Amino acid sequence: MFTPYLLEHNDKHKVWFVSDTHWNHDRPFILSKRGYKTIQEHDEGLIKIWNQRVGADDTVIHLGDFIVGAGRDADYLGDHLLKTLNGQKIFLWGNHNSYVKTLFKRLVQEQYGKDNVEVYPIATTEFGKSVTFMGNNLLCKIRTPKFTQFVYGSHFAHRIWIDMHKGSRGLWSVSGHSHGSDKESQPEFLQSKRLDVGIENFGGPIDFDQLAEIMNKKQADKIDMHDSATSPSF
Repeated sequence: MFTPYLLEHNDKHKVWFVSDTHWNHDRPFILSKRGYKTIQEHDEGLIKIWNQRVGADDTVIHLGDFIVGAGRDADYLGDHLLKTLNGQKIFLWGNHNSYVKTLFKRLVQEQYGKDNVEVYPIATTEFGKSVTFMGNNLLCKIRTPKFTQFVYGSHFAHRIWIDMHKGSRGLWSVSGHSHGSDKESQPEFLQSKRLDVGIENFGGPIDFDQLAEIMNKKQADKIDMHDSATSPSF
């Protein structure tokens, strides 16, 4: 049984979603598709968009592939990003984890005396705002002044997720990884309440209001392998 991670979304504190920023990833398939000519232009452009959208005290859920590369330069850039980017940050694992995995292991070593264990959540405030690691998946409960919604996040898109058998009362599923290529995770695909929140789709983080606007147009897909008597619920 998951315990949902409670987040408040209102005029003073917003919740944002993003995936696949790929800072430091100097490859044509990243740069050209996003409209940038150089990695320097790309990296600075994403920082600017992030900070224009996200407030200082907001929360950003990052669904993986934050920065690509290893070594001193990547670590320096990663530290700079965590200090520069607005908001509290919640990280899930992607398939490019070099910098964030190094940071995670250091936190585990400092707090538990060894770095070969997986402990979630684990957090630090050394960069001025909290940075929290939540593992591969995150079930969050987002409470707004008008309604509460459960959202399930993972780097990779899921076809079936917890409580989707409840239809419109079930969870929304957000993911990344596919860089806009997964047809059934696109904003215009209306037969499933799932969404790729990556950079290729939105250019930067999207807030919960925009997510709700997109999801409310989608129809709930009730695929499940259990009946109502055996399916888990909140």
